Amino acid sequence: MDLIDFLRPKFVLMENVVDLLKFPCGFLGRYALSRLIGMNYQARMGMLAGGAYGLPQFRRRVFLWGALQGEKLSQFPLPAHKVDSRGVISKEFECNNVDYENHDVNLKDALFLEDAIPIFLRLRILWAEHHNQAICHPVQDRVLTIRENARLQGFPDYYKLCGSIKDKYTQVGNAVAVLVAKALGYSLALSFKGLSEASAMFTLPEGYGAIQELPADQTSPAEFP
Repeated sequence: MDLIDFLRPKFVLMENVVDLLKFPCGFLGRYALSRLIGMNYQARMGMLAGGAYGLPQFRRRVFLWGALQGEKLSQFPLPAHKVDSRGVISKEFECNNVDYENHDVNLKDALFLEDAIPIFLRLRILWAEHHNQAICHPVQDRVLTIRENARLQGFPDYYKLCGSIKDKYTQVGNAVAVLVAKALGYSLALSFKGLSEASAMFTLPEGYGAIQELPADQTSPAEFP
């Protein structure tokens, strides 16, 4: 916040994890808003989930917009895709039954199959918000590769990451999902041109989330795991 106060940019966009609103009792979120307002900025805070913008995940992040007085405050993009959140059973639900000799099958066992798997791996799943845990492949006994993690974040296959294996995992894990960043960038461009409306949210144009292919005259970067 001190850097914003020193540079005085026309627009501000900040990102953080959802725990910003939980610990301690939302104080950090209120503090961020109050600091921007105290510096004569307009401010708007919201939460976006990657799955709502075309990604195969439901990772949520908190974003804070700021705009100097006289500028158009950026809006948050409305969801462009319908997603099934954790705890909601899809209508197209596939059930795998397990036979139990002389025993009834309860719903929990039929769904999760804990006793049908020799070792029930307690690994991070895609819904989780925790850090420093491996993400398990849905059908293979391994964690996801860097490439697979990058795809979940919306990075095209031609996007090159640098550094060690650990660094690449960290870069992908800490990154704002590509389609979420693209939607926010579109909103920022509208504000910069003075085209934002007064409402807090707006509808993205059709096809905004298309990922451009690598031009044919460019060489694809080296593959990473």
